[in-house]
Parts: sequence; structure tokens; C-alpha cells
Amino acid sequence: MNELYERLYGPTLAKYPRQHIQANGIDLDEDGNPTVISTYAIGKAIEPEQFAYIIDTKLNNMSSDPLHEGIKVGACLRRTHRTLQRAVVGFALGILYGISQQEHTDDRNRTAIATAKTVAAQIDNDELLIGQFI
Repeated sequence: MNELYERLYGPTLAKYPRQHIQANGIDLDEDGNPTVISTYAIGKAIEPEQFAYIIDTKLNNMSSDPLHEGIKVGACLRRTHRTLQRAVVGFALGILYGISQQEHTDDRNRTAIATAKTVAAQIDNDELLIGQFI
């Protein structure tokens, strides 16, 4: 957990008073080490590079098929607010669009990059609509 803490908040967190840290969703032990980190606090503070690292770590340590894990996450997200569901779909498509810019491929990612490029072209040609943020 300390590695995640360091990557999310960096070593400079020590300069903040304990009350500030705890008010932002992090519980500390008597030595000032994080014991519980609020997912709400992470969600508000996380940067794209940090989020990518979390996704990368999750997928790199997954023993099952990522598609089926994604289906499970999607099933969980059916219970969220409809506006957030639209945001999730837009976010997922944005990830694919970002990956589509990959120039170098090999047998490990060739099909994935081709699929991402297809999705990006559909977005560019207004063939794949994301919907309005209401």
C-alpha cells in the first residue's frame, strides 16, 4: 500500500498537518503511515499517469481474461448514475482513442491497436457517438 500511496500523493505529503491528511480521506497509523486510503480521495486526486499505472498493474496481475473482467466491471457499473454510465463509456472510448495513436506494434498488440484505430476512425467520422453530457 505504501507504493500506491507514494505514487498517488508523493513523498511531500509529510509537510501537511495530520488533520489535513485525514480530512482528505487517508487514515494514518501512529507513525504517520497510511492505513486506509479513501477511493473517493483517490478518484478526486488521481492524475492520468497514475490511473494508467493502476490499470496497468491490475491487468498485469490478472490471471483471467481481461475481457471477462471488464464485463464484470461493466456489470457493476450498471448500478451507477446514468450520467456516470455515459461518462464511463466516453472514458473507455477515450482510452481506445489514445491507444490508437501507438505507432509501433508487434504480435502482442497488433490486433488491439488495429481495433483501437477502427474505434478512433469511427469517432473521427461521427460514426460512433458518445452522447451529450447532460
